[in-house]
Amino acid sequence: MALLAAFWGAGCSDERTSLGNSAESGNPEIAGVLYFADGAVAARVRVLLVPDDFSVWRDSVDSLWTTWTDSLGRFEFSASPAEIFTLEAVDSVSGKQLVQMGISKDAENANILGYLENTGSVRLGAGNFENGTTGVVYVPGTTIFRPVTVEQGHLFVDSLPADSLCPLIFVADSGDSLEVNEPVLVVADSVTSVHFHSVSLRFRIPLDMTSSGIALDEDLRNFPLEIRLDSSDYDFRGLDRLQGAWNAVLCGDTLPLSLSYADAEKGTFAFWARVSKLRANAVDTLFLSFEENAEASSRTLENVFSDGFIAAWHFDEGDSEVWDATGNGFDGIPEEVSVAEEAAAGGALYYSGNKGSVTIPNSATGAFDLTLQSSATFSVWVKMEGLDMSRVVFARAHRNTT
Repeated sequence: MALLAAFWGAGCSDERTSLGNSAESGNPEIAGVLYFADGAVAARVRVLLVPDDFSVWRDSVDSLWTTWTDSLGRFEFSASPAEIFTLEAVDSVSGKQLVQMGISKDAENANILGYLENTGSVRLGAGNFENGTTGVVYVPGTTIFRPVTVEQGHLFVDSLPADSLCPLIFVADSGDSLEVNEPVLVVADSVTSVHFHSVSLRFRIPLDMTSSGIALDEDLRNFPLEIRLDSSDYDFRGLDRLQGAWNAVLCGDTLPLSLSYADAEKGTFAFWARVSKLRANAVDTLFLSFEENAEASSRTLENVFSDGFIAAWHFDEGDSEVWDATGNGFDGIPEEVSVAEEAAAGGALYYSGNKGSVTIPNSATGAFDLTLQSSATFSVWVKMEGLDMSRVVFARAHRNTT
């Protein structure tokens, strides 16, 4: 029957893709038309019929229940795979998907109408599993099967079709499982949260200014302090999926705080905090915290480098732009530089020594006009490759533009 259908489809004169496993012979038991969410016809989209008792662990979808829509988005099957089944459709070009579960075998199914949409995600609380636990999430009766990892006490399941899915089952590599037996409504381009909890992080950072630490013999005021966190402090994977605010407190005072660099996958973070007074010969504790769904306070949002600095560049933006962290507008234009693999703090740019520069336009005027300053201090962190050649680290050009 499949061979006859293929032969008949190849002989059609209207250049349409074959209409399912039955082509155009007889009355189809299952038929319909598919569109995209914007109303456009979903032409040449792969369509599957999946039995209600289908298991991704032991079964595969028979080619008898696989077809493609024609140029008008139509499809048909001569029979259904079971009394209850799931209709799935995937567009390999756009990634849009459709799932309709629980379709029953009756006369109404002779004209199914469906819309393919962008996929959505589900955030599922998994507090009984350690961060880093790997496994899969699947939906019985469908081909949905997604490898996942527990991050921040949750499972983030991506690329799910926008529909009501039930049940949703997580099976860890260890064999332990978690099952959601209530319908989970997946919304296109959104994250649906199920049994979740807000994430809170807190870090204690000692500031030892005594002889056993920094040996600071004089108070420093409005001091920009860099704070670094890495994977040895915490498993940060998945934190970039969360919305929230960082906060720094020292001796009961909230500090202006700026996130300079963040790579949650590598577990590397760099912050700048402005300490109103770094006490000499004292041991204090700075508390750095993250609260999901919280908003940063006005004090936290104050510019760390707004007091006492003409300009400050961290080189965290890559090799195409350089921003002035003070907000004074002395942004730079990088030329023939690349991003360095390592830095003293946050990011860095690599200069070959023969070429490469960052030009600061309009820096001959305003606060950067050195002819109006009795003195100025430039602080630059440089990692030298050697001392066998002379290199320019900071220079004043003879043009009026720098």
